Amino acid sequence: MAVAQIKIAELMKTVSCNGEQVEEHVKFLGYIMGYMSMLTGHRSVVLTNMKKEHVRNSAKWNQGRRFQVLVDDHKTTKSFGQAAFSVKSEEFNWLDFLTKGMCCTPGQECEFVFHTANGKQIQKPLGFLHAAWVDAGMKGNASKHLSETERKQVAKEMCHEPSTAERFYVALPDKIPGYKTRRLRLKALENALNDDDDIETSSSGEEPQDDDQTESDSSLSEEKLRTWQRKKRSNYWGWP
Repeated sequence: MAVAQIKIAELMKTVSCNGEQVEEHVKFLGYIMGYMSMLTGHRSVVLTNMKKEHVRNSAKWNQGRRFQVLVDDHKTTKSFGQAAFSVKSEEFNWLDFLTKGMCCTPGQECEFVFHTANGKQIQKPLGFLHAAWVDAGMKGNASKHLSETERKQVAKEMCHEPSTAERFYVALPDKIPGYKTRRLRLKALENALNDDDDIETSSSGEEPQDDDQTESDSSLSEEKLRTWQRKKRSNYWGWP
């Protein structure tokens, strides 16, 4: 995820200078969608249906360091209610950047946050995700690195657990439990990086480290980033 943060920052400068750079725009959107998908576990359809009004109406707390964006127009809305994105200020700034159409002039007229360089809603996000995924050299599934209790909590927040449908339909997702789910996702991703060889599922009940201590706590450490870079140079992983 640290790699995605670096790439997003670089591409943000590129696309803001010239909205006609379609290839960079595709990677830029792909990195953000991939990052948000890994962080929250939401399906790509939730991202592509995120509207600018959802970002503008987001809840803000903790002195402007935490945000919750609610998306109420996706294929599981009737069963699970609104999908919640619990993000930090840096991540919210990415969404705000897209909302303001600073990535491309046509995007200013589109009602959707994630749009093509022509200002249209993204209909096939796989191409965007693939471009960023291959560029980053990532692979794997982090879900196996959570305990059963943690997995169920994450699934509930991700709108994937049928048994919670009724409760989620009548009640909005609370921002505090939503942020705890974010920490569980980060724990899973951290464990996935530490072990890339299919070890047994973690059964630890320890609380993940609070990722709000600094603005970069959700990033990989410098040592792990160097490890990732060495792996990328020696192996081409491709699309999982």
